[in-house]
Amino acid sequence: TSIDVDSGIVSRRSVDRTSGIAESIQYPRISCCENVLKGSAASYEQKRSGRAGQTTKLNGVNHKSFGKVQDKEAARPLSAVFRVEGNGETGAIAHYEGGGHVEHLMNIAFMGTLVCSGRGRGLVISTAANSQFGEVFRMMQGEESPKTPLQNSMDQLGKQLSFYSFGVIALIFVIGLIQGRNVLDMFTIGVSLAVAAIPEGLPIVVAVTLAIGVMRMAARRAVVKKMPAVETLGCVTVICSDKTGTLTKNEMTATCVVTPEGRRAEVTGIGYVVDDGTCTYEGELVKGFSHREFASIIEVGVVCNNASIVADTVLGQPTEGALVVLAQKTGLDKCRQNYKRVREIPFTSESKWMSVQCDYNGQTVFFVKGALDRVMQLCDSYLSADGMRKPLDDYVRQRITDGGRGLGSTGLRGLVY
Repeated sequence: TSIDVDSGIVSRRSVDRTSGIAESIQYPRISCCENVLKGSAASYEQKRSGRAGQTTKLNGVNHKSFGKVQDKEAARPLSAVFRVEGNGETGAIAHYEGGGHVEHLMNIAFMGTLVCSGRGRGLVISTAANSQFGEVFRMMQGEESPKTPLQNSMDQLGKQLSFYSFGVIALIFVIGLIQGRNVLDMFTIGVSLAVAAIPEGLPIVVAVTLAIGVMRMAARRAVVKKMPAVETLGCVTVICSDKTGTLTKNEMTATCVVTPEGRRAEVTGIGYVVDDGTCTYEGELVKGFSHREFASIIEVGVVCNNASIVADTVLGQPTEGALVVLAQKTGLDKCRQNYKRVREIPFTSESKWMSVQCDYNGQTVFFVKGALDRVMQLCDSYLSADGMRKPLDDYVRQRITDGGRGLGSTGLRGLVY
């Protein structure tokens, strides 16, 4: 029992209990279960490109969204994806279609649901047990957990031992009566046989065996909540695992910057630690705008970006976090402050590109980043090393495409600005 309790505590501590709270422009992450009150402003976004991302930790009314789509499967009986409406400037308050059921609330972000794409901000209307997720949790409290195969086998063994032992005892009792023995003596013999036939130490042996398995798995940093689960794990022959965050650390690192003319700057370092890497071109350190052709690319990557790095940890999508770290390595991360974002078209798996409209000293500027083939379709020119705008003809397109395929063949993910 103590092992079960300890494992449960460790598992509970490993759960992400934080959410973005819009108390300042930096969106600090705080413990939502302890410090968030009704009426707080919260932010939520997709963390991983091309898949469901951040889990919503609170019920909230959406008042500003940028193409945000939320999977509300956990909050309704049938699976469906709902679009939380809003154009990034004015949101939809108390807007819903159909009846007054919870699943018809189009502008509510429910706790426990996943952000499928985009990002948004809203006001917290309920937390923890008072949320819709808490209501579902209360309904589940009355349901009993199904027995494991080992528990079913133990129950079956107990029934069989009882059946055969009582059969043998009854037979011996009848034979004793036929032989003229005393009834009380035969009853005493029957009770003795019944006690001897039931293996009283079997549950203890099973519990100790499972506990040893739990301890061995704990030594390999595997947390087991319930001891009977060890028996099921012992029967596993094939493990189908999700790669991102399971077999890998879910960290991305920018390794090189390539210009349309084929010049390539190498980036060192791993993960989101800024001090461990630099960006160099032909042995020269790329810092600030020392190399304009690379600085322009890095500048677009950090401005057309929603991620941030706090204490060597990315807040946002890992790919965008790698671009922020690249900007920090080259001293261009402050470029964000020069641009005031006006509008955003978020990245989706369908479009495969992201765009932001910014105001720069009274001028309207658009930045786009995304997949090679999709962004190339939107362009008719490129910026050369001397800062001149040149036509993007078929020869240059083919050269850029071949370069992107070459990077992809080495396992790198290419982004075009």
